[in-house]
Amino acid sequence: MFGPITLSLQPTTAPNTEATRAPVDSVYEAIISDLQYAEANLPTAQKDYGRATKGAAQHLLAKVYLTRIRDADSTADEIAKRQAGDFANAADYALRVINSGQFTLLPRFKDVFDFANERNQEIIWSIQFTTDPLTTGTGNRGHLYFLMEYDVLPGMLRDVANGRPFKRFRPTWYLLNLYDRSKDARYDAQFTRAW
Repeated sequence: MFGPITLSLQPTTAPNTEATRAPVDSVYEAIISDLQYAEANLPTAQKDYGRATKGAAQHLLAKVYLTRIRDADSTADEIAKRQAGDFANAADYALRVINSGQFTLLPRFKDVFDFANERNQEIIWSIQFTTDPLTTGTGNRGHLYFLMEYDVLPGMLRDVANGRPFKRFRPTWYLLNLYDRSKDARYDAQFTRAW
């Protein structure tokens, strides 16, 4: 996302007024090295829900290998060869998570998003938030902005159950048309059509 960035691998102990950008490959190697260390040293399960585990590190490693971009100076053949290795590594780490026996897909897609089902076998790593203003303040409010302005329609009143109609975000028509609504339960699980 950012390309070459400043890569500081040592603690900063004094003011520094210089910054240099490290090549993208160096940044990815640092990320992969950190996650491999985490995989080797994290426990399989944590006493406190929301703390990182071995499965969380493996899952992130799979994602990093899937998304790693290559230095623009590489040839097409070099990039293709490295990508094949990255895809194999991504598959390996994903299978480690799948075959661990700790995680399973829920029978119904919509159950993943049920507020009463925050802790379930499909969640690999759930970061816990607080309303403490010293740590997270008011938190992420993005979910409030996807609702349509239903309360301006005839006969409709704004209420808590239907949410605050801020109407700032919406899915594109392209995204909405990707769903075959006659077969795909994910559409009804993710979008409200009636208030």
